[in-house]
Amino acid sequence: LKKQAEYRITLQDYVRRMLAYKEKYYYNAAVQLEKDRKWTEAQELYRAVLAINPDNFEANYRMGLLCITLQDIEGSFKYLTESMRINGDHPKVLYQMGILYFSTGKTEEAIRYFDQALQKNDTLPSIYRYLGLCYDKLGNLYDAEKNYAKAVVADPNDLDTKARLDDIRSRIEKENRKWEMPEQRNEAEVEQDAEMPLPVSKGAYDVRLKDNDETLPVIDPVTG
Repeated sequence: LKKQAEYRITLQDYVRRMLAYKEKYYYNAAVQLEKDRKWTEAQELYRAVLAINPDNFEANYRMGLLCITLQDIEGSFKYLTESMRINGDHPKVLYQMGILYFSTGKTEEAIRYFDQALQKNDTLPSIYRYLGLCYDKLGNLYDAEKNYAKAVVADPNDLDTKARLDDIRSRIEKENRKWEMPEQRNEAEVEQDAEMPLPVSKGAYDVRLKDNDETLPVIDPVTG
């Protein structure tokens, strides 16, 4: 019995080492296939990796990204959610979840994930850019302007974000002008610039037109 138990332990150890080798081998091969743009083959190998070890963080994460490339949003949510189960504090997973939520129109959820990614010290310029887009979409111009500005500082060569920053600053300025108080003017200035309407009375109208006409008959206030 002792010999049999020792044999089983040795066999189990051998199997574990073989599976660990296959897991690493399949993963590296899948990454290479991704680089060669062989998406389907890469997917098959990532699935093989996850069949060996469902808790492989990198395989789940890369599978999630690959699903985004293949426009499989549901699959991407599935694998990125698994990545978060394994390591929910990883900034790159939080960032990708933010992008997924933004792309599906769930803007407030996207902001939550982007903010969490920033708290983990991930200061990619694209996070600020996406936050700017989110706040812009929600109509929060000031927070959008703040994040666009941070994105431009982090990446001065991002011409698209620069254009968005200029546009939103223009919109903020326009919005502010709407609330400016009109210039205060005294009554004399108002009367001087105002267009005086002609009187409605036909008689008064004729009199005003002929103010300087000496032939204008004098009207008796009693007889009219």
